[in-house]
Amino acid sequence: MSIRIKQFQRFEESIHIRVSSFLPTLFVGSPIGDRKNGENKGVGEALEVGGKGSELVEAGWRRSLFGRSPVLLRIGAGLIFGGLIFGIWYYLHARAYESTDDATIEAYVTQVASRVATNVVRLHVTENQLVKAGDLLIDLDPRDFEARLSEARAALQVAEARERSAQATADHTSVAAQGDLEEASSVVNASKAALENARAQVTGASEREQRARSAVKAAEAAAQQAKAQIVAAEAEAVRASDDVKRYQRLYVQGVVSRQQWDQATAMSKMADARRAAELEQRSAAQAQVDMARAGVSNAVAERRQAESQLRQAQAQLRLARGRLTGASTGGPHQVKASQEQASSLSGSVEQARANVTAAELRLGYTKIFAPVSGRVTGKLVQVGNYVGEGQELMAIVRQDFYVTANYKETQLRFMRPGQQVYVSIDSFPGKVYRGHVDSIQCGSGSVFSLLPPENAAGNFVKVVQRFPVKIVFDEPLDPSLPIGPGMSVQPEVRVR
Repeated sequence: MSIRIKQFQRFEESIHIRVSSFLPTLFVGSPIGDRKNGENKGVGEALEVGGKGSELVEAGWRRSLFGRSPVLLRIGAGLIFGGLIFGIWYYLHARAYESTDDATIEAYVTQVASRVATNVVRLHVTENQLVKAGDLLIDLDPRDFEARLSEARAALQVAEARERSAQATADHTSVAAQGDLEEASSVVNASKAALENARAQVTGASEREQRARSAVKAAEAAAQQAKAQIVAAEAEAVRASDDVKRYQRLYVQGVVSRQQWDQATAMSKMADARRAAELEQRSAAQAQVDMARAGVSNAVAERRQAESQLRQAQAQLRLARGRLTGASTGGPHQVKASQEQASSLSGSVEQARANVTAAELRLGYTKIFAPVSGRVTGKLVQVGNYVGEGQELMAIVRQDFYVTANYKETQLRFMRPGQQVYVSIDSFPGKVYRGHVDSIQCGSGSVFSLLPPENAAGNFVKVVQRFPVKIVFDEPLDPSLPIGPGMSVQPEVRVR
């Protein structure tokens, strides 16, 4: 656009000179044209409208060649008409388009840096080479990182072996604790059964003792009765014996008959037999008493033995409950401790795996690949250089170029995103590319500068601000042209 303005300015100057030299001929033969040099004040004022000095006025009063040829007059009139048409076109063009020469081509630049510190062993690219995303750029020395990876893998194997051992121990502890708990529970149940049995035996022995004591009392009562009966039988036997002796004297004296004496003798014998039977019965009753007393002694012994067994069963139950409590509390603690140890070793395994992963990553960092497609620029590394971690080695300029045009704030009145743009590159003026306005920065360039203006401090001088406008190309650029960031361009945005 600036080229067209310069051409139009040169054309205007040439028209101006020709019109200034042509106008005096229009006054030839007129009162103004016949005046002398001292009387040409009105014409000078008229010629001042053309913007020329006194020498053009003086030249206008002389006889001009234009005035002598009507062809030249027509040519001058045609040039004036052409200038008028061009002015109208220029006005309409300037009204519909906004242009600026403060615009450059921009591109996204990706810095390629080393993520490990080692030596460069091979370069696969050269300066300004076009690469694709994923292409191998640089080989770094991998030997240190291979050794670290082997060390990390060996540590992982050791950690996994420890974890397996700890897990086996935890499983064994869990099974053993469960077995101890079940065994203690069964012992408690058995002890409870033994206790109930012992209590039953004590109850039975006590009942047998009571029965034995009752039998002793009954046997003693029977023995006392037998003893009383023996006393009665002895008294009867003594009386019968006395009767026999008395009846014998009376029989001898002939007082009683033989029959009465025989009856008395028989009664005496019967009393003796009864006394003997009572004596035997008393012996049997005494034997029953002795037997009952022996039964009481046995019952007492059985009761004491049952009570001893009961106390033993109670002690065994307390012991079994203690073991059950120990198995219930100590077993889970042991299991938890073994599981925690296994878990800690599992954490060691995860850490070892993370170390292996980190070692693999660092080994992979010895091969640097292109993160994006573009052209290699600013290569700062050579084979054999020692590069540090984070050191920038080269840059890749992406080929999706765009334009950043810094328009004045007075030019943004009708400018909106999406409007059509025509871009000409100063380095290649013969080609015009089409594009569109992508976005307008929310803020002037000075606001985001290193030292933004402080209008509230000191004297204020109003300066027209510029706002960066991003312009995106709608057609691909010619790949054969060496187009890159920083090239100056002239964009024209169609705003109306």
